[in-house]
Amino acid sequence: MLFPKSKMRLVDTCDGRENNSGYLELNVAAVDIEGAGKITINLDDLEDMRSQRSAESESLKKARRLLGGD
Repeated sequence: MLFPKSKMRLVDTCDGRENNSGYLELNVAAVDIEGAGKITINLDDLEDMRSQRSAESESLKKARRLLGGD
């Protein structure tokens, strides 16, 4: 089963633990996985998600600096 990109996201913490690379969260509640023996994740999608998260983080830092918060 190819796991849909729209049902995965990168998060910074898991169970109160933080990791430099983050964690990949798979939302399986919304996906029909009956009979699936394995889930395959396209690593290009994962890299795209990392790039997007990095860009969002940079934008947040810039906004904070502009507002005098940093």
